[in-house]
This record gives sequence, structure tokens and C-alpha cells, in this order.
Amino acid sequence: MFFSYNDLRQIHIGELIRQQLVAQGMSFAEFARQLNVERTTVYNIFRSKSIDIERLIRISVILDYDFIAEVYQQHEPTPRTCRLFIPPELNSQHPYIDILLPK
Repeated sequence: MFFSYNDLRQIHIGELIRQQLVAQGMSFAEFARQLNVERTTVYNIFRSKSIDIERLIRISVILDYDFIAEVYQQHEPTPRTCRLFIPPELNSQHPYIDILLPK
């Protein structure tokens, strides 16, 4: 997807990580152990709107999920689509859904 600078400021990578962790059913303690950090650091990650790219790559490997593609993948924007956030309790497979808008 294509993001402008303003769009990137609205992305909350910590929340995306938390959603993926919950969707996979991994405990926060297990995630902290695999990341080799304290659980308090995990909670700080969840609250963070930005993250070091090396840490994001490590998290992507641990969760087997490509956060870099999710956040930064480039494509041509389409004026007739809209991306909506879906809370994990309603849809644990995908945190977003693309909607085709009427003409």
C-alpha cells in the first residue's frame, strides 16, 4: 500500500505487533523470552508508535509475520478503496479489511 508522510504518522506499530501476538495466541511472557527482553519492555513496545528496524525484523521472525511489508509495502493507491481497522476480537486473522467504495 502507498502511504504519505501523514499516513505513516498514524500507524501505531506497537499496536500492530500486539494484535498479531494475540491473534497467534502467544503469551506476552513467551514473546519476551524469545525477544530476550523483560515483559515490561514488551509492554513498552506495544505502546510505541515507532520501532527500531532491527527490532522489527527480529519481531517479524519471532511471529513469522512480515510487518515491514504490512507497513511499508508500496502499491498504487486506488481512490475507490478504503482500509478499515478490525479489532482482533472480531477478526483474529487480519487486522484490516479493504472496502470497495461505491462510485
